[in-house]
Amino acid sequence: MVVVKVPDSRDAFHIFSAELADLPEVDNVQFDFAKVTFATPGWMMSIGAALRQFREERKAVGCKAVNFHHLTYPAHAGFFRFFGMKFGKELAAANSNERFIPITPILVDDIKGEAIEQMEHHGETIQRSSEKLIEVLLQSHGTPAFQALSYAMREMIRNVVEHSGSTDLAYVAQFWPGTGKAEIAITDRGIGLARSLSSNPKIGSVSDDQALDLGVQPGVSSKTWRKQLSRSGWNNSGYGLYMVKGLCAASGGSLSIASGSLARTWSKRGASTVPTHLQGTTVILQLNSDNLEDIDRELEKLRGDARGTKPSPASMSLNPGKG
Repeated sequence: MVVVKVPDSRDAFHIFSAELADLPEVDNVQFDFAKVTFATPGWMMSIGAALRQFREERKAVGCKAVNFHHLTYPAHAGFFRFFGMKFGKELAAANSNERFIPITPILVDDIKGEAIEQMEHHGETIQRSSEKLIEVLLQSHGTPAFQALSYAMREMIRNVVEHSGSTDLAYVAQFWPGTGKAEIAITDRGIGLARSLSSNPKIGSVSDDQALDLGVQPGVSSKTWRKQLSRSGWNNSGYGLYMVKGLCAASGGSLSIASGSLARTWSKRGASTVPTHLQGTTVILQLNSDNLEDIDRELEKLRGDARGTKPSPASMSLNPGKG
């Protein structure tokens, strides 16, 4: 049997999935949560996705968790259920009215199905759902924090629906009103950032390292090369993560993307990269809403920084469906 120490949220927890991939072939693994003292949405999504993937890849291995009963917040958010452990609340079971949204799974086909029923582009469906979620999270509407977070939430979900090839996604979020800080995490089980971008013939085959850099550059997408069939503002792609990264950095927060063999975090201090092992993509944003009093000014600045490429109406607008 091998004992694996689960890292705390203050540690470099993105590495955890790579450490699991490097484990020798054993019959049993014990996951020890004793080190974990504080859990965040990003930690829950990253650790949960790593454990879920490990159990899927090594179905014959017996898995047991120990020293986890003190983790009441993750249990309430559905963290343990997310990777198949029968402890705590079911997924999406906790009320989303306590400045947090529990781990919530969504089928991509459900998003597309609702869009068909409403006779609208799926971007409008995602926009509406994102605004409802962020209004619950913040208990407010129309504030700079609401604008920034609903924008970011929309772009993160759109990225999964339009580029990942994943059949499902899951998200979790928390807002701390005392500090103005918010954290949102989304994960999928799709083809990953590198394969997604490599489907664009103008880009060609790229490594995980190259894909992480390209994925947050303006005008880069797996679909920007395709002929657009309508003039809807939702057609163009390639600015979502670039804008989200800029908003996070401007607020003093950060954006993290884990996909394939690497995870990278961007902030005002620069970028840092660690190894990981992940099917699909996990995106974590940390944003300080108190530092974003004028969201339109921040977006305009980002437009200026993207000079030299043609802006995407959908991603460069807070509400493209109504512009």
